Amino acid sequence: PYTKLGRTNFMCSRLVFGGGAALSGGKAVRLLEDSFEAGVNFYDLGSNVYYKGSEKYFAPFMKAHRDDIWVTSKAPLRPIDGYVPGKPLTVEQGKFAAEYWTTLLEDSLRDLETDYVDAYYLM
Repeated sequence: PYTKLGRTNFMCSRLVFGGGAALSGGKAVRLLEDSFEAGVNFYDLGSNVYYKGSEKYFAPFMKAHRDDIWVTSKAPLRPIDGYVPGKPLTVEQGKFAAEYWTTLLEDSLRDLETDYVDAYYLM
């Protein structure tokens, strides 16, 4: 069964293939086609910071099915020097965080061999 994903017009499978750990080091790549054939069209990956190589191993599958799948990636939150919980970030802290996450997103896009992902999470 599929459901409309939020405010998008994308009809998304209720099951999500969590590919971060599953694809690290090339493990479970064979399951991508099997999951797609079984109706899964939502794939959740993560940056190389945690999931070494998962996005590179996913790239060929994504190229073959890009118009039919929803792809998310994510990056870890990073401690920011001097940040006090409950207080706003300083401009310098905000710039540091933005540069860090932008770099991780650019790395993900390069590894996925694409120019976009459908959603990007900070975890």
